[in-house]
Amino acid sequence: MTSIVAIDYEISSTCQARCPVCVRQSGGKLKDFVQTQRTLDETKHILDGVASGLEFVKLCGNWGDPMGCDVVADICEWLISESPKVRIDISTNGAIGKPKTYQRLGKMGVNIVFGLDGSDQESNELYRRNVKWSDAMDNLKAYSSECTAKDSSWQYLLFNENKNHLESAIKIAIENKIKFFTIIERPVPFAAGMHESIDKVSGNQWGKHEIIKREGQQLPVYFGAGDYRDVEYILTPAFDMSEKVKELKEKYASDLHFI
Repeated sequence: MTSIVAIDYEISSTCQARCPVCVRQSGGKLKDFVQTQRTLDETKHILDGVASGLEFVKLCGNWGDPMGCDVVADICEWLISESPKVRIDISTNGAIGKPKTYQRLGKMGVNIVFGLDGSDQESNELYRRNVKWSDAMDNLKAYSSECTAKDSSWQYLLFNENKNHLESAIKIAIENKIKFFTIIERPVPFAAGMHESIDKVSGNQWGKHEIIKREGQQLPVYFGAGDYRDVEYILTPAFDMSEKVKELKEKYASDLHFI
């Protein structure tokens, strides 16, 4: 056994979503890379001599959604058998994978972070493109039906365009016994003051902001010199929501832990 107690483990490079600011995308198209997934046997080989000492395993996904792995529940079950006290966190868009898998994970106490940015198909797909809301709700309900996880979570990327759906999303989370609700008020690429640089200045090191027409819609498109160069982004920051977010956190504090 080694002294390694925590790992971030990539088990899938597959994902059905087409989120605009995703490492999988380039110029609005999926990059050319091999979409694959780990098997249980591969996992046992990779983590040989490590698994029994693990206290925390994060299945987040850089190139794919962990729930795109067909044997994600088998992998988690094996990890728990090797280290009964291990905490496992999975981040997912919630609409990939089958309800029976989510139910199984909930029953074994795996913490799932559902990345859902709305309260219906129309609002969620503004950013989570190609994510089917009804599938996400089926999986969320299955997960919560026998869930023993202590830190299940809902992550909400807040934009001006989905701000009116925030309270409804909070209510859905409560109905499904989710424990934590994270509201990210400045999602990428608006995080860390970058939105101010983009919107205030044209042609500086961050680039410029233009409104173009594409497929009959007016879309804000940001051109920058850095990581977000030539990224099409249809959403804008919710500058006016700070007080409302505070109000909602206070209103539902007895039912959810807010982050």
